[in-house]
Amino acid sequence: MNIFEMGALLRRHFIAVLAVLVLALWLVHDFKATPVLWNESATVVFNPPVSQRYPNPYEAGGGSIVTGAGVIANYVNGSVGQQMVSAAGGTLPYTAQLINTYNQDYPNYPAPEVDVEVNGTDIGAVMRTYAAVIQVVEAQNVARQVAAKSPKVDWMTLKVIGGNGPLAQPGSSKRTLGGLMVLTLVGIFAVAIFVERHPIRLRELGRSRRGAGRPAYPAARAPVRPERQPTP
Repeated sequence: MNIFEMGALLRRHFIAVLAVLVLALWLVHDFKATPVLWNESATVVFNPPVSQRYPNPYEAGGGSIVTGAGVIANYVNGSVGQQMVSAAGGTLPYTAQLINTYNQDYPNYPAPEVDVEVNGTDIGAVMRTYAAVIQVVEAQNVARQVAAKSPKVDWMTLKVIGGNGPLAQPGSSKRTLGGLMVLTLVGIFAVAIFVERHPIRLRELGRSRRGAGRPAYPAARAPVRPERQPTP
């Protein structure tokens, strides 16, 4: 099929082609109207206490630093932690998880890290939820060490890194539009070829509808009685 034959095919089935184009334009409008997704994330580093007797921070803290960070992360993700985040102003779902959880059993680094991430379409709600999660993590770190009656000189401290504010996550609009254009061309020719091979005529469609309303068999008629002949 050459270019002229393809053009003639599209002209013969202009209505079908127009329907596909209208659908493609509706999808483009839907993509444009989709709100931007915002993301705010940071890494909370649990630093071990400084010890004069054990200059090596890992020897000072041992594996308990990793375990403590994992416990706090799981608590913040739990139902009670979610209630505390909501009370602090959080309104969106979030995640707070220990990076490299394998090290809870076999710790091999002195300063464990907890990744905090919040996603949403409302930038204000993203910022408030992120701040609430960080606030709850810091409060839990202090409360648990106070409950354990640990000397303040031996407390592990927190440091938030990477929190540079919410960032837009729009994706690649060029790739999306390019893929939609390719799908539109494929859809146009697919519909045109289908209609070409399976023509649908309005007259035949109307006849089939009128025929569907008629009874399949003729209605039964009442028997005709023979007239009596007058007697002579």
